[in-house]
Amino acid sequence: YRQHNPVFKNLINCSNCGGLVTWQLQKGRYYGTCQRASSACKGRSLLREDKIEAEITTMLRQLVSPSEEVVTWVANTMRENQQDSSDSNAKLANSIQAQVERLARMDDNLYDDKLAGEITSDRYTQKHAALDVEKTILEERLGKIDYLGAKQLEQKLVLLELSQKAAQIYSQKLPEQKRTIITKLFGKLVYSEGAVSVTYTNFSRAIAQNVKLTHQIIGGAK
Repeated sequence: YRQHNPVFKNLINCSNCGGLVTWQLQKGRYYGTCQRASSACKGRSLLREDKIEAEITTMLRQLVSPSEEVVTWVANTMRENQQDSSDSNAKLANSIQAQVERLARMDDNLYDDKLAGEITSDRYTQKHAALDVEKTILEERLGKIDYLGAKQLEQKLVLLELSQKAAQIYSQKLPEQKRTIITKLFGKLVYSEGAVSVTYTNFSRAIAQNVKLTHQIIGGAK
């Protein structure tokens, strides 16, 4: 017994009814359709898995840079920008932390003044509350500083590497591996007007645009 495992299982939604496209194996080829819960869905022709894969493959080829040097340059630039951002964030975090510590010392001194009778309890309460508010605002700013930038950079570099290899390796992969490639490099797949709309993620779209520009520049240089 061999379980059916279509490439686009759970990946395509119908634009009319919102349902998932399900697949049937007929004569060695997968055909898909939604559940046709809406009247607008009825009468549509079945989708063919191989035709959608052909479109996916074409779009994967559009991500491949004609120059490895350009890809290396992009990766290095991303690392340099991240390092600059990390250095800037570290300086900002140190500055904010120093301000938080200064406020804490001021609050301690204020409490000592209260014990010594140099200020009234009402005055202490008022100034302590003001310092506490200022300290809370600074701590919130500290919490919003991006400490995950390095991890996000590595994820983007992995996607960049995948985008350069995907067109070559896609056809050799198992369905579940193909689904991983699709979900990493493409956005939502939508079944509409008898066809599937395939779009890049924002990151992949930026790669495709720069690859196109690189082709134009190299072609112009020739």
